[in-house]
Amino acid sequence: MSGPRALAQRMNEKTTIHGFDEYAFQVDRGDADEFYLSIPRLPGVNAQGEDIESALQNLQSAYQDWTEDVIAHGGTVPPPADGTKFSGYTSLRMAPSLHAKLASLADAEGVSLNSFVVSTLSATVGAAHMVNETAAEYGHLGQKVEAISGQLAELRAELARDRRTQPCESGDC
Repeated sequence: MSGPRALAQRMNEKTTIHGFDEYAFQVDRGDADEFYLSIPRLPGVNAQGEDIESALQNLQSAYQDWTEDVIAHGGTVPPPADGTKFSGYTSLRMAPSLHAKLASLADAEGVSLNSFVVSTLSATVGAAHMVNETAAEYGHLGQKVEAISGQLAELRAELARDRRTQPCESGDC
């Protein structure tokens, strides 16, 4: 037995691993007739292929690699969406001052309060999604930047010490 289930058993964790076929995936077509697939519920799980079959196989492989990596590093794999259907209607309670501010902003935009709130929420959720995807894809770079910044600070301190201990011969000190 191989794959995420076997890894979870080897790690002796009580982890529920859902099958690849339980997740919804998104399909996009590129300019060169390539297919781009992703699992929105699992940031960073994406693949491409010259046809839908190869893209799907690549996505399944990316899914397996991703789940094994998450589990190996002590993370948890988000479960698939539960299939709940939403009506698109919700009722909100908010402070009267926030209500007034939103109404004022909607009026300034020349749109209804509902349209303004929906567009603001959409933009905010979209931005948060992009930040999360970027963080998942490039998160390891932050650690590298921190390490390099630390090394740079050490080099600057060493250079400053050297300048204090060595006489200035050029007069540009």
